[in-house]
Amino acid sequence: MSSPSNARTSRSRVHLRQPVAEDQPAFLAAVRASRALHRPWTSAPDTPARFRAYLERMALPAHRAYLVCRNDTNELVGVVNLTNVVLGFFRSGYVGYYAFSGHERQGLMREGLRAVVRHAFGSLKLHRLEANIQPANAASIALVASCGFSKEGFSPRYLKIGGRWRDHERWAILASRAARPILLAGGNPQIAKADGDDPVRAYIAAMPGWKSGIGQRIDTLVVRTVPGVRKAVKWNSPFYGVEGRGWFLGFHTFTNYVKATFFQGTSLRPPPPGGKVREARWIDIREDDFDEAQMTKWIRQAVALPGWGKS
Repeated sequence: MSSPSNARTSRSRVHLRQPVAEDQPAFLAAVRASRALHRPWTSAPDTPARFRAYLERMALPAHRAYLVCRNDTNELVGVVNLTNVVLGFFRSGYVGYYAFSGHERQGLMREGLRAVVRHAFGSLKLHRLEANIQPANAASIALVASCGFSKEGFSPRYLKIGGRWRDHERWAILASRAARPILLAGGNPQIAKADGDDPVRAYIAAMPGWKSGIGQRIDTLVVRTVPGVRKAVKWNSPFYGVEGRGWFLGFHTFTNYVKATFFQGTSLRPPPPGGKVREARWIDIREDDFDEAQMTKWIRQAVALPGWGKS
């Protein structure tokens, strides 16, 4: 298989390259420093013997390993593995990844994973990529969602990690869905008006940078708090409602924040801080400023009130 270009561009902060034996000291040091970050989600090679075995396995024709490296310092940001690639009529493979401590929550792994996805669908001409993620690993789910993956299903006791068989969610992306949608003013994705989960997933996947993670966290909280929630994209914004009772929440992407609007916000306690219209109130959520506990309380209150419009 071919390798992705490791050329540095002005728009990307990272580049990809394949690991080599000389990377062993830096790689193992990064793994040791990342034990708390990785547990219980993944088991990275953590000894010289395991690192050598990793290089040998990833040198097989069906596998490829990519180190995500910073452009400015060449530090190791993380790893993306493309495994079990089958060509012919299948043309699919599996994606696994992990960040190294000190480089997480900066969007660097998002840039690296997107580069691998582009390489897989471009140079390798694959049709489908699949990632399997433990349901509680919210950061990993937000990462794949921001790269265009959609949730396809659930696999109980799928992988043995840390001595235990662990459940996983199955996320995938098709080459036909990998094209980026148009971003409107403020970086808001242009998504066609439609009902259901798919258009909301497409919107969240297209949100630029860290905002996609905020969108995924809002979506996850709503689904967790409101069983059977209705979803739609209207006016290039995700909407959430209860069937027959209207919409209670929507959000929209702006340059420096994500605006989450509760359509009966004046009835919430405490009301969200933004807005002066008759009933709606909103909160502008900035990077690293997501109050999950307060958002959950607002969602629980909002869903008990009459909604706006027809859902």
